Parts: sequence; structure tokens; C-alpha cells
Amino acid sequence: MITFWPHVGVTFIAIALIAVGFTLRARPQGIFLLTLGVLSMLGLVVYTILKAVAA
Repeated sequence: MITFWPHVGVTFIAIALIAVGFTLRARPQGIFLLTLGVLSMLGLVVYTILKAVAA
């Protein structure tokens, strides 16, 4: 079974990173935050898929 609360936490942090990165997209720090948020969401999706396939 996939744990619920860690997924909620990572999703919340990733959405916050994407929002702040999009707000600061004219600066290099904003692009970094945007990329970090997207990669954390993709990591969460890949983890969920791999965990479901392994079960």
C-alpha cells in the first residue's frame, strides 16, 4: 500500500515550488525552483508507478 501523508506532503511542497518558481520566472532562481517542483512531482509519479508495479 502506498502511504498517503508523505504523498500529500511532497505534493504540497512541489506545488508551492512551482508557484514560487512561476512567480519568479524572470530570475535564474525562479527557473531553478520551477524545475525542482516539476522534478519532485515527476519523482512522485514514478515512485507511485514503480510501487504499484512491484506489488
